[in-house]
Amino acid sequence: MKTFRTLVLVVVSLSLVFASGCLGKRYVYNFVNEGDLERYDGNWFVLNDSFSFDDGLMLSGNYVAAPFFFTGDFTGQLNFNLGAEEGNHGMIEYYYCTQQSWGDSDWLGGIAIWNIGEPSAYYRTYYRDGGTFHLIDGNVPCAGLINDPGPNTLKIFKKGDTLGFELNGTAIGAPFAIVGNASGLYCPHIYGWGGDETPTTFTYFEVKHEGDMIPAI
Repeated sequence: MKTFRTLVLVVVSLSLVFASGCLGKRYVYNFVNEGDLERYDGNWFVLNDSFSFDDGLMLSGNYVAAPFFFTGDFTGQLNFNLGAEEGNHGMIEYYYCTQQSWGDSDWLGGIAIWNIGEPSAYYRTYYRDGGTFHLIDGNVPCAGLINDPGPNTLKIFKKGDTLGFELNGTAIGAPFAIVGNASGLYCPHIYGWGGDETPTTFTYFEVKHEGDMIPAI
């Protein structure tokens, strides 16, 4: 009986490991609940003071970067809301760099959505290897995939040496090979630009990762 109870405990323990172990490692930042860019486990980097908080993070020609690098395979999720007011919400960009400062990075890759909140909305996927910019998918219409008004979810998947993308549950763009990232470090960045009357509000950020989470500072 004792042997049986021990076996049951081992099975349960292994189940918990597989349910919440390596594949379940997560970094979460809820911009609505936090209300700022500072937290006990690390502060987000912000380029300038063109940002504000009102039920989430709003950026006006500005970017923020997470306080961590990620290695290995991961799924990065960015949630954002669009308001009910008509008008051009501008553009958003979600990408990963080898440094917190994108200008110092020898590699970056991600996605930008332009004219977001408009019937003419389109996306571009890209990467930069050193000083060379590579456009993968350019000016692909996507207004039909965007909830306006409403909540939206943008995801980036890194699997092996490829990046893939998803908008509101729909795969977009062609997955492309990662070329030039010798360090294997990936720091999440969020950029936003738009008018004050119709801002895009970033509400939630999450990275599910298999590798390490390394402080950027």
